[in-house]
Amino acid sequence: MTALTKKQILTDRTLANLVGVREGTLVSYAELTKGMHDYIKKNKLRKGDEELASLASAPPPASVKYCSACGAAIAGSATYCDKCGEKQ
Repeated sequence: MTALTKKQILTDRTLANLVGVREGTLVSYAELTKGMHDYIKKNKLRKGDEELASLASAPPPASVKYCSACGAAIAGSATYCDKCGEKQ
């Protein structure tokens, strides 16, 4: 028995609807994960390959600036670069 099947969660209304059990039922992490994946498939909530590719190629948001030292993209409000630590 793995840790995922040993640990159990007491379902509230939302989790019970997601997994397809009665409210107050104990479910394992594995059952909960399987229920979430089934729900995503059944309701076609997964993004298609084309949509994922367009998200990856989208330009960075306007609140992004580039580090003056290393050129890495950082948050527009950042005082220090996350990559090199240089003060902006």
